[in-house]
Amino acid sequence: MTRLRVLAILATVLVAVGGAFTITGGTSTSSGGCQAAAPGLLATVGTGLTVSGGGTLSRGQVVRSKGAVRVWLLAAEIDGPGIEAPGHVGVWSMPTLEPVAGDIASADDLARQFSRWPSRSGSGGANDLVGTGDTVQTVAEARACLP
Repeated sequence: MTRLRVLAILATVLVAVGGAFTITGGTSTSSGGCQAAAPGLLATVGTGLTVSGGGTLSRGQVVRSKGAVRVWLLAAEIDGPGIEAPGHVGVWSMPTLEPVAGDIASADDLARQFSRWPSRSGSGGANDLVGTGDTVQTVAEARACLP
């Protein structure tokens, strides 16, 4: 095989593989949209947990919504006394990946049950999940990032 042919095949493979991944903030993101959450984001959202005896968030993944209101959704495992078994995944929304406390909202029932972060549905703010058209789908996508 000639050098030119080898280079052409290599370039084709790189383009094909490169289309499946993007680089965002130094982390690799699959084309499905799941991106590992930064430890600082888990800690910030974790300050609002109301788990009796103390709770933490782990295995966090973020997904960008696709609707008219562009928010980030964080899906994370809720850990604490009495909820050690896997599968307790809560979802929160925020307008940026570096939110302040007032920016964080509960986006599903488990997040509302185990945290003090309010549901912003109908608030009309930047984090309002009503009327985005894809809220349920995006929350489900975020939750699906944690198999």
